[in-house]
Amino acid sequence: MDIATLLAETTDLLLTASNKGGIQQLVDLSLQTDFHIGVVGRRYPLLEELTVEENIALPGMYHRNLNPQQVIERLQGPLEILDLLGALSQRPTNLSRRDTLKVKLLRCLGQDSGIILLPTPGVEDVTQAFEAAQALKNGVRIWVACLDKTAPAYDQFNLKPMALQGTP
Repeated sequence: MDIATLLAETTDLLLTASNKGGIQQLVDLSLQTDFHIGVVGRRYPLLEELTVEENIALPGMYHRNLNPQQVIERLQGPLEILDLLGALSQRPTNLSRRDTLKVKLLRCLGQDSGIILLPTPGVEDVTQAFEAAQALKNGVRIWVACLDKTAPAYDQFNLKPMALQGTP
């Protein structure tokens, strides 16, 4: 399956692969291209030496040539909705797991990602990502990438299943 097929889908997806290499190939493709796919996962942590505000602004600065203030201004509404305005000056180590996930989502939105890719996430992370996306009401799609054998764990989310074999 090629990336164009995935991008043409208008629903949230469950992307399955027979091995981790298939998932990593999708992640690499997402990071190396301008498909507006943000990746939220353990391999892409927040930078502990930066504040939450700086972590959120960094991708927008790098990918969109915006200054930090512009990124935060653009995300003012989502910051309020997700109740993170008070956390902007904090370091990531002071955040709860739930707030850390929200910050990672906002980091993706700061670079205009319309799709959030969660590679091999825990079920709780998927639940929180959907809760945040529903609260934001901004049309962001969620893609969950997992191994074939773990796909049943995500049945509760009613995601459209698609196999990753042959990506890109």
